[in-house]
Amino acid sequence: MTIMENRIDMQDGGRDRGESMVSIRNLTKVFQTRHGEVTALKDVSAEVRRGEVLVLLGPSGCGKTTLLRCIAGLEFPTAGLVEVHGRTVYCSEQGIALPPNKRNLAMVFQSYALWPHMTLAENVAYPLKVSGTPKEEIAERVNAVLATCGLGHLAGNFPGQLSGGQQQRVALARALVANDGLILFDEPLSNLDAKVRERLRDELTEMQQQFGFTAIYVTHDQVEAAALADRIAVMEVGRAAQIGDPQSIFNEPMTPYVADFVGCSNELEGTVTAIGTGSQVECTTPIGTICGPGVDGDLRVGEPVKIMFRPEHTRLVDPGATGQNVFRATIDRSIFLGSHVENIMHVADHRLSARSMKGAMLGGGEAAVLRIDPSVIRIFRDGRARD
Repeated sequence: MTIMENRIDMQDGGRDRGESMVSIRNLTKVFQTRHGEVTALKDVSAEVRRGEVLVLLGPSGCGKTTLLRCIAGLEFPTAGLVEVHGRTVYCSEQGIALPPNKRNLAMVFQSYALWPHMTLAENVAYPLKVSGTPKEEIAERVNAVLATCGLGHLAGNFPGQLSGGQQQRVALARALVANDGLILFDEPLSNLDAKVRERLRDELTEMQQQFGFTAIYVTHDQVEAAALADRIAVMEVGRAAQIGDPQSIFNEPMTPYVADFVGCSNELEGTVTAIGTGSQVECTTPIGTICGPGVDGDLRVGEPVKIMFRPEHTRLVDPGATGQNVFRATIDRSIFLGSHVENIMHVADHRLSARSMKGAMLGGGEAAVLRIDPSVIRIFRDGRARD
C-alpha cells in the first residue's frame, strides 16, 4: 500500500460527520480605511463538520472571501474565535492569532498561485519540501496524487504549458498532497470557461468523496454551490443570512434577500387580508388575491407583506383554468434557453416570468393563464410594516 493510499484509508475510516472540523464564533472583521471603518464581517458563527463541504455563497462584497481568509490566517479578525481541528487558532479575548503556516491548512486560490519556474511535480511537492518531508516520501506521495488527478503524464511540464483546467488540477493536487483533511477554496473555477468549469466541478466532487477531505468553498455561482455543497451559508453584507442544505436554501428561503439571491424570484407587494390554518395567509396584491404560507409566523391582518415565488413554480395552464392563484396574463415574449423556455409576461401591469422545461414559444401580445403553486410561495413581513 502506498503512503497516499494509507492516508485515504485513514481519513475515510475515521470520518465522523458529527465532529466539528472548524468552529467559528462571533467573528467580526473591521477594516480601517481613509474614509473610516468598514465592517466586512458582523458577528458570524458557523460549524463545519468533518467530511462535509460548506459553501460560502454570495455576491461581491458580502464578506465570503474575508471569512475564508480569516480562517486561513491571511486576515486577522477584529473579534471572535476560530478553532481548527479542535485547536484555537484565533481568539480575541485570549490574544491568540496563529499565522497561516501554524494552522495546518491547504488552500486553492482563484489565480492557481503556481510557481512558473517549477514543473508540475515540483509545484505539487513544494509544501512537502518546505515541511522537511524525506525525498523518498515526497516522490511517492506526489506520484500518487498526480495519478489520482490525471496529471501523471504532465509531471515534467511547466504551468505555462498547461491549460487553465490543468493548472487548476495542479493547484488541487498540491492541496491534497499535504493536507490533513481540510482544504479552503477561494472561487477556484471562476477563471475557466463553462464546459471546463462543469467538468472540474464534477471531478472535484468525486475527489472529495474519494479522499474524504473537509472543504470550505467560496463562490458567487449558485449552480456551483448547489452541486458541491452539503450545506450552504448565504452571505449578506458581512453576516450569514441563512445556513442549510441546498434544497432548503432554494425551496425554503428564510429572508427576502436569500429568496432573491438564490435563484430568480418574482416579487409582489401585498397586504394580509386573512389568516388561515397553519401558516397559510391570504393577501391582496395588485394582480389579485394570492394565498400561500407566511414565513413570519405572527403576521396580522392589515400588515404589509412581500410575496415572492420562483419562475420554476409558475405555470402557464389551460385557458379555462380557475381556482386559487390563477391569473390572466399577456405574453411579452418567450425565450428559448436550451434546457427550458422562459415566458416573460404582464399581469395587471406587473412583469412576471414563468419557466417550463418544454412548451411552445409564444408570441408577444398572446393571452395566457398563469397559475402560481400555493405551496411554494414565500410571504415575508415587509419593511414597510407598522409596529
